[in-house]
Order: sequence, then C-alpha cells, then structure tokens
Amino acid sequence: MYAYEESFKIYSGSTAVYSSPSLVSNDERVIEVCLSGPSNYQYTLEMNDSGGDSWSNGCWIKIESINGNVMFKGMMTEMSTQTEPLSLYSPINKYSTWMYTPSALGEWKSISYDDNSWIEYTVDDNTTTGQGVQYFRKVFTGINNMAAIEIQLNYKDGIVAYINGAEVYRDNMADGTPTNSTVATGSYTSYGYHGLIRPANDVTASSVLAVEVHPVDLTTTVFIQFDGFLSLMAGLSSTNNCFVVPNDMAVTTTGFTNPTYAITFTRNTAAYLSSPPGSLTFEISGSIPQINSFRVWPYTSPTLSPRMFSIEGAMSTTSSWQTVFSISEQTYESSTWAQWDLVSVLPKYPLIRFNAQSSQSGSVYVYELQFLVCNRAPPTSISYPQNQYSFYSTYEQVSIAPTMYGYSGCTISPALPSGVTMDANTCIISGVSTVASPSTSYQITSTMGTTSLQTSISIAFTECTGAYYKIVRTYASSPQNEYFRIRDSSNDNIVY
Repeated sequence: MYAYEESFKIYSGSTAVYSSPSLVSNDERVIEVCLSGPSNYQYTLEMNDSGGDSWSNGCWIKIESINGNVMFKGMMTEMSTQTEPLSLYSPINKYSTWMYTPSALGEWKSISYDDNSWIEYTVDDNTTTGQGVQYFRKVFTGINNMAAIEIQLNYKDGIVAYINGAEVYRDNMADGTPTNSTVATGSYTSYGYHGLIRPANDVTASSVLAVEVHPVDLTTTVFIQFDGFLSLMAGLSSTNNCFVVPNDMAVTTTGFTNPTYAITFTRNTAAYLSSPPGSLTFEISGSIPQINSFRVWPYTSPTLSPRMFSIEGAMSTTSSWQTVFSISEQTYESSTWAQWDLVSVLPKYPLIRFNAQSSQSGSVYVYELQFLVCNRAPPTSISYPQNQYSFYSTYEQVSIAPTMYGYSGCTISPALPSGVTMDANTCIISGVSTVASPSTSYQITSTMGTTSLQTSISIAFTECTGAYYKIVRTYASSPQNEYFRIRDSSNDNIVY
C-alpha cells in the first residue's frame, strides 16, 4: 500500500549499478535488467523504506538468472535499510559447450583429466548421436565458500553427476558405482530439466562438473539431447552462510487457519492454530533442496510463536515420515529470526511437515518458516552451549541440549546421577538429580553410521544450603520489556 516509500538497489562493491523505478501499490512488477559489475557477478542487494516502517506486509523481491532459476527471494524485516549478499553467478548456463565421449576411461571426473580427445557438444546442434552410456564434462571457474549450488540437468533416463570427483546428484540409477554396462532403473516420458539445491562445499575456484547418462536400453542409437546449468548462491551474511530455499510449495494443514501464510514471505501475517496439536505439510516443487537448517520469524509476538514442535520429512505421500528434530522449550526474541542447524544435510525430501505439539498450551502463530541450504564444515565434535554446568540436586530441572540437531547413537560415561538421563537419539541431557554430586567430567559420544563424534562437559549437582524457591511470573503480550529483581532486605544486594 505504500509503494512510494519502498525501493531497492543493487551494488557492485560501493557502486550502485541498479536502482529500482517508482513502484506501484498493490502491483507485481517484473523488471528485466542487464547489470554491469564484476566478472564473478557478486553483488549486494539493498532494500529501503523511506517511511522507516519496513516494506508493507506481503511485499517481497525475487531475482532470477538467465536460466530461469531463482537466485534470491527475500522480504524486508528491518525498518529502514536492509542489505544482503546477492550472487547472480551461473558458471555453466544452458546451451553451453560440453566435452562428450561414449567411453570414458581413468579419472575422467577429475579436474586434472585431459579431455582434449573428447568431442565438443552443444544441445542446439541436434546432430550428435550416441549409443549406450554418454559421458560429459564441463570445466568451470567456481567461487570458494558460496552457500549453495543449484544443478539442473536435461535428461530422460538415468544420470549421475559429480563435482571435482564427488557425487552430487543421482536419478533413475541403482546404488553403487556405475559402469558402461549399467542401465537406468527408470525413465521419464520425455526430456526435461531436473535437479537439486545443495550446499556448495564441493565447489572450488577450479572445478569440473562431470555427468554420465545411462539409457534403459544400451543398444539403441539416439540423438543426444543432454544439457544443463549450474548456479552459485550467496549466503545470508558473512556469519550465516545459508541460502533461503525459494521454491514454490503447496501447503496442506490439520488445524491451522491460513496455512499458506507460513511460507509466503509475509512479515506480519501468520498461519494460525487456536489450540495445538496441528500440522502444516509442505510439498516442494522444482529442484529439491538438501536442507540442513530451518528458521522461524516471530515478528513482534515471541510468546505466540511455536515453542514445542517437531519437523519431519518424507520421500512421498505413501512413505513413512522421518523425524528431523524436536523442540521442547523454544524461546524467541522479538523481530529476530530463530534458527536451528542440523549436523548433516537431509535426504532430498519433497515433503516437509511441521507439527505443533499438544504440550504447548494456547494459540500458535507461524509468521514465516524458511528452509535453508548452508555451506558449513561437518562437525568434528558435539557442541553444547557451555563446557561447565551446575544444578541443585532434588529440585532443579536439567536441560542440556547440543547447539546443533540430528545427533544419534548417543552414549555418556561415567553414568549420570540417579534421576538424570541422556536421550540416545538426541544427546539431550535432562531430569532432576536425586543426589548431590561434585563437578564431574562426562564424555559424550555420538555414533552415526561410520562417523563418531565426542566431547566432554562438566556437571555438578549441589545441595541448596539456603531456602529454595520456585518463582512463577505471569505475562501478557510484551514480556521482553518487563523484568523483576529480588534483593536481600538487610543489605539491598541483588540476589536474583
């Protein structure tokens, strides 16, 4: 409603290379732009609101590449100015020239492999024929430490793709190392683009995308129609190297009102649940993301945002749901994103389900739930918020959770005091100790397949030598603005 206050700019370094035209209220504007700037197409997007009250609710911006894929989608949550990194770099575009051979030998997936004897191929030639397995290579200049990559490939039968020798995509193929006699396990009815969004860990400055296409019939000669593109996406900031999944999604619900509001990049309207339990199920279209983080925008209602919930994933409507993580007592800060990071990337789940738990009393508002694909190094140990903890025995509830989610196969040594346990599926320590115990170093191990992670934390359980009180405070709508203290009346010292 206030388009005259709202604008955006795109910067190359400190130089503005694009400023938005005058915008119109209640209108969706499509703008096609040719930008000048650096050879690696790294920019900064600046969103502005001259009224100082942020963009109107429901306003967002989406930026697509020449390949038609979305490189950025976001909304303004700051009041006057908000800047975010913007990558518009696709080192491989549609209709590029690839190197092709019907028979690949040796380390053909490696950047150092010599493919000079291969044939130059572009899809618009429409004259190259092949029989059996088709092998393709495309050397490209990458950028270190980008957040995510999107790969889309044009094919019909089976396919396996690699970046610098590491497998990054597989479809219509059985598990295991394929050979030139491996046939596809399935086929689409026609050629089309399929792909995924995944963390950009495998991309370096000198990179190669190597692809093998396997037919269902190795004896038939066909015109080759393979093509593809690869894009590099920027993170949210220098300290949060995560890309917000921009895909369209269909939403179904049990219990929620206005379920689409949970994913429509709206700042202050929400999917609403009057009384838990309830669920939101999201079906993701396009390139399926390999998610390894989630975040929720609480707007200015931190006490109404979901405090007890779980997130699950499924491969299809007929397959079983797999728990990704569960939250029991989440707290929020007003107008600040809450983010949950996973130990490892999820499978390519096209279905994600958010479950508001019945243990949360009162209504639940989901203003914006976003799925993230992040480039982060695999953890080398289990991380907890602190290395040392102290609790009162008999009275105080223990709740020690790792800073990341997705640990499993958890064990602890030595044994915890009676009344306190560790969940083997989450590495969360909880309970009330029935005995006092001096500060003890506990070794925690998480074994996930062939990976074993460890850490040590110290926990003490002490007896309360004074009077132990439970303090209960009620609140209304803005507890973040309220506080209280307890003082010793004999000397006015603050004791709590």
